[in-house]
Amino acid sequence: MNFTLKLEPMAAPRPRASVRHGRVRSYMPKKYTEWKKAAVAQLHQQHQGMEKIDQVVHIKIDFICKRPKSLMRKKDPAGLIPKGTLPDIDNLAKSVLDALQDAQIIQNDSLVASLTIAKYYAALKADRTQEDPIIIIIIKDIE
Repeated sequence: MNFTLKLEPMAAPRPRASVRHGRVRSYMPKKYTEWKKAAVAQLHQQHQGMEKIDQVVHIKIDFICKRPKSLMRKKDPAGLIPKGTLPDIDNLAKSVLDALQDAQIIQNDSLVASLTIAKYYAALKADRTQEDPIIIIIIKDIE
């Protein structure tokens, strides 16, 4: 199964907490919940008619992020560039695994036995503008 999310990659943040009337309430930041809602909607649209995964799988995720202006010069390579800056790659993967589970594509993210993750800066088009940020997800059965 292959999925493509046309979203800027976003790392899963730590839950926030607030105290109201002597009770502690934990919640996720609004920006993240909105991102996850959009990701789940795109996954639902691409997953129509397929069954929920309930067996052990391998998942490969490629994160293509916006390229900073400092890498838009003529001397910079036009293809994908490995990204070695924040956000952490494990937090990026967590957000996608949560979205896969919320979209009911995978029964539980504990079924992921192996995970291959990479993050890149977007490639440049012929007119030196950058390609849109995307997330590419490939799910394979483990044989």
